[in-house]
Amino acid sequence: MRIFEIENKLKKSLPGLHSHKKMAPTGRNIIFPDDIKEYKKSAVLLALIPSKGNLYIPFIKRPQYNGKHSGQISLPGGKFEEQDVDFETTAIREANEEIGLEISKIQILGKLSSIFIPISKFIVYPYVCLYPDIENFRINEKEVEKIILVNLADLQQEKNIKTQSVELFGENHQVPFYEVENEKIWGATAMIISEFVDILK
Repeated sequence: MRIFEIENKLKKSLPGLHSHKKMAPTGRNIIFPDDIKEYKKSAVLLALIPSKGNLYIPFIKRPQYNGKHSGQISLPGGKFEEQDVDFETTAIREANEEIGLEISKIQILGKLSSIFIPISKFIVYPYVCLYPDIENFRINEKEVEKIILVNLADLQQEKNIKTQSVELFGENHQVPFYEVENEKIWGATAMIISEFVDILK
């Protein structure tokens, strides 16, 4: 699919909750809660990088730390700061800080549906961009253990969607995930990817 076609699809009505539900763990509430005003705001960047006829998406693996998202796979992104003009600015700034995407080379194509993360009380605003350079990343080692480049085509294949039983908060839940590049992408990140993949169908 060509970039201008992706950009046009992002301008149309988004599937939102319908797509999020497909990759949500059992018992995961996907309807925005009543106390949403108490949630912190953040943004992530889904960067599409063309290379050899394919589109690649850089994901990051978080370092091990004493926190709720330790060691998880996510899109580059982070918390909205007071100096940010909007959430798009947040997504771009964080991608620059975490993996060194050059701000001048980032071409925003559109945005996806916002999603909330109950465990850390964040609302996430995902943006999609085109980025021309698949090399010369710069990792912020405090926030990123490594970058995982995933072929978009692999995320579009049903065979790479799997489910496993995981104990969360003292209960067993069925957790769907994308298994790519020997890693598991699950939770809010998988729900965001699910919507993007559905948009491209």
